Amino acid sequence: MPKIDYIFCWVCCLLCACQPNAEKKAETASTIKKQDSIVSKPAIELDTTATILLEPAPIDSHNFYYQPNKNSKELKRFLTEPIDLPKFKKKNAANSRARNGKDYYLKPKEKGFYYNYFLFRGCSDYGLVIDVYMYGESAGSYSKANETLVDLKCRCKLRDLKDLDLVGKKWETIKEKYGHNYLKLGNKRIYAYKGNLLILEIGRKNISSYRYLRTNLRQIKSVDDLPKVIFQEAT
Repeated sequence: MPKIDYIFCWVCCLLCACQPNAEKKAETASTIKKQDSIVSKPAIELDTTATILLEPAPIDSHNFYYQPNKNSKELKRFLTEPIDLPKFKKKNAANSRARNGKDYYLKPKEKGFYYNYFLFRGCSDYGLVIDVYMYGESAGSYSKANETLVDLKCRCKLRDLKDLDLVGKKWETIKEKYGHNYLKLGNKRIYAYKGNLLILEIGRKNISSYRYLRTNLRQIKSVDDLPKVIFQEAT
C-alpha cells in the first residue's frame, strides 16, 4: 500500500472514532441546557389567601319546634271564647262608632258591618279598644247588640275582663296555664288556634299589653304566616 493511501485510511478511522463522542457530548450539552431552562422558570405561586366561610344562620330553636296542632285544651277553650262580651259591656260603658274592617279580620257569612268600642271607664284614653262584627244593618242597643268579638287591644288592668285581664300578670304564670306551644317575635309571644290569636307583649317579666283577634288566617305554622301589620297594630 502506498504511503499516502495508508495516511488517508488512518485519518478516516480517526474521524469515525471521534464522531460518537461528539454526538454524545452534544446530547449531554442539550440535556444540561434543558435542565437549566427548567430550573430557571419562575416557581408557580399558590394563592394562600384564606377563604372566609359563611357561618350558617342560627336556628330559632323555639319557633322551630312549634306545632300548630299541639295546643292544650285550656288554650283552645280560651282562644275560642275568651270573654262574655255582652256581660262585660253591661258593666262597662264606652263610646262607639262604625269602622272599616281589616283585610285579615274574621268575615262572617251573615250580612253585617264592623263596629268599634273605645274610651271604656276604668281604662284611661284608649287603653282598651274593642272591634266587633255587628250582624244586620244597624247597631241597635249597646247592651243587647247582635255581634261577635273580632279584635281586642288592651294595655290597662280591668277586673271585669276576667280571663282576659292579663296586663301586669307574670309571663311565667301565663305560660304555666296555657303551655309552651307559642311563637316568638322579639318581645312578643303569640298563641294561635284556628285563626284566633293572642299576642302578648312582655315587659321585664310581666305582660305590658296584649291583643286578641279573630282572623281569616288558617295555616299559622310560623310567624311568617302572620301579616306584619298585625304586630304594628298590636298595642
